[in-house]
Amino acid sequence: MSSQAMKIDVDGSRDGFELGYLRTCISVLTTTVPCPYILVGGGSVILYGSMRCTNDLGILVPETTDIGALTEALAAIDAFTLAAGALSFTTPAFYTPDPINPDRKPSPVGLDLLRHVPHQATYEEYISKYMHMVATDNTKVMTLPIALDRKLACRYKRQEDANGIRKEASDPMLARGMIVDDESAKAVKISHYNLLLLGFNCNEEEVDVLRRVGCSKFLRPYEEDTNDQREFYEIEGAEAGSDPLAVELKELTDEDDEKGEEEEEHDTG
Repeated sequence: MSSQAMKIDVDGSRDGFELGYLRTCISVLTTTVPCPYILVGGGSVILYGSMRCTNDLGILVPETTDIGALTEALAAIDAFTLAAGALSFTTPAFYTPDPINPDRKPSPVGLDLLRHVPHQATYEEYISKYMHMVATDNTKVMTLPIALDRKLACRYKRQEDANGIRKEASDPMLARGMIVDDESAKAVKISHYNLLLLGFNCNEEEVDVLRRVGCSKFLRPYEEDTNDQREFYEIEGAEAGSDPLAVELKELTDEDDEKGEEEEEHDTG
């Protein structure tokens, strides 16, 4: 995809100043990181037009990378600061001032160096198996369907709001008329129960967006969900094997309600 196709209107965002600074930080990576990498997480979808700011950028580096040595190498560059073992971007003097408040400084942006992302996927797996594409400044990023898949996969590993998942990946997909393709849907499968819980945390409009971009294609076959996942899915009133984003929930009985209270004791996966 060309740089022009990836361009976004930063000034049209809710906070063009912060987004502009984040794009500057992304650009800094291309001239400072000495090894191959893929930009992942919220930073990557900013290049697609997401208007959701993030307080850190994550890069996936080859599995053999010495993270400690890479951290020290970057910390020796003026563009980065190392404090308490954590890297962050040093606020550059060349960021574009906020036209409304010229004295405003951008929020700190951290840098996470990763050798794998949720479900242990590595840089090598993304290059050889999963799809990626080149964005502006020759930055490798995940395709939007894969980025959405990753967000869904890590939904229960991080305290991340469902609305954030929709804004970061689903909204840019919808704006481009994109849906989850079959190849992307094979990358990581999720359970019916997890997608149902995600839907519970969204309003009707947000569920509709997730439905329209094809999130249900990420579901594994119902019989491959764990016994606990199938049990809790049905306890919530969903019919076995139904689409979590379209299912009509049956009214729960008191007995079902008591079983549902055991949910927190199980790993939903």
